[in-house]
Amino acid sequence: MPRLIDADELIVMEYGGIKFVPKEFIDDAPTVDAVEVIHCGHCRHHENDSSSDSHWCFVWETFTDNHVYCSFAERRQDDSV
Repeated sequence: MPRLIDADELIVMEYGGIKFVPKEFIDDAPTVDAVEVIHCGHCRHHENDSSSDSHWCFVWETFTDNHVYCSFAERRQDDSV
């Protein structure tokens, strides 16, 4: 998983009217305390009905949307996203 950084802590420099952040500053930026969010479309508890636009969640036992997420989400084994 990529390292998530606190962009608010970066020092922006300017040269010739162009603003930039040197790579070294990005490498040294503090890491944020975050958890990965798995949307329903990538969850193992989600089933997509290919004959319609229906998406079923086996945890909540209701129809859902691919872009919703919850604390019960578990990434599918065959999902590379």
